[in-house]
Amino acid sequence: MEIPPSAYVAVSAVVAATIAGGISFLVSVIAKDQKTSEFRQAWIDGLRDDIADMVSYFYVLSDMVRIKIREGKNPEEITAYLCEREEHFCKLEMVYARIRLRVNPNEHVGLINALAALREYFTSQQLLDSKAADTLVNELVNVSQQILKQEWKRVKQGEKIIVVTKWFSLSMLITALIIGTLLATEHLHIVFQ
Repeated sequence: MEIPPSAYVAVSAVVAATIAGGISFLVSVIAKDQKTSEFRQAWIDGLRDDIADMVSYFYVLSDMVRIKIREGKNPEEITAYLCEREEHFCKLEMVYARIRLRVNPNEHVGLINALAALREYFTSQQLLDSKAADTLVNELVNVSQQILKQEWKRVKQGEKIIVVTKWFSLSMLITALIIGTLLATEHLHIVFQ
């Protein structure tokens, strides 16, 4: 049975429309997920900046305490001195709030706990314990680095839908090439002379 030429035209049109629709869908998915990756990268950069601010404000206050201890000031004098530096505590609270608003409370429990411990340090009598300060800052930095590394891996590998779409597209391309090759060899007769 011979296939009429008009059938080839109709099948070609359907195949072309399907390919165009698939490409259009793929481009829209990739564009959306590219934007998501850009937002995720901006989130990483913002979190890194906020944590750096938190650590630097913390060290400024901690260094002030160390200097006053070396000068021989008693705890009451040090506390009075720090109370005069209210703007540093305000900055610390502002950065603390920004970090808390950036992170997911279910996903970033370790970071939230490290932040809370650091904040607790400033509201307690531990303020004169520089070893405790260093330990708390190191914990915050370590937890932050783990989160930033994990998020960077997510950005680098792409959103899940991009990964799935990439592998699906590759499998469809290979399938199309195999089918095309089989159809071409079945209907193509090469005559050697």
